[in-house]
Amino acid sequence: MDELLTLAKRLYARRQDGIVVPYKMVDETHREFECHQNAGTWARDNPGCRVVHGWMVFDHEKTSRGLVPLVNFNPHSVIETDGGERYDPTPSRASKRYPFLDHEGDPESFVRIVQGISLAILSYNPSADAYQVHLSVT
Repeated sequence: MDELLTLAKRLYARRQDGIVVPYKMVDETHREFECHQNAGTWARDNPGCRVVHGWMVFDHEKTSRGLVPLVNFNPHSVIETDGGERYDPTPSRASKRYPFLDHEGDPESFVRIVQGISLAILSYNPSADAYQVHLSVT
């Protein structure tokens, strides 16, 4: 089975487990849409902090009460402290914060999937058992 379809199906099965990670302004130079860089530099420069790679969950199937069979998973990175606190160091102009799912697997597999093909969004349609990839424009 295609690696991205397998990933999409696994994320879909876990979508209800996502938690909203609160935003915390820790560095005024952090920019929207640069979550991996923001989290990476913050963790590098702040002992006791580590990057957690994962996926923001946009569950259109849930919000449309099943009328739109589509869930989008956006790659995202947040911070976790040695004490277990999680926060999102990346500012956002979105109307709300969305649930975050940890990436299952090692950080290298996340980087390979996301950076390897410039993945911006992985969309999954459960009724068609199909996915679509939206790429980053750089």
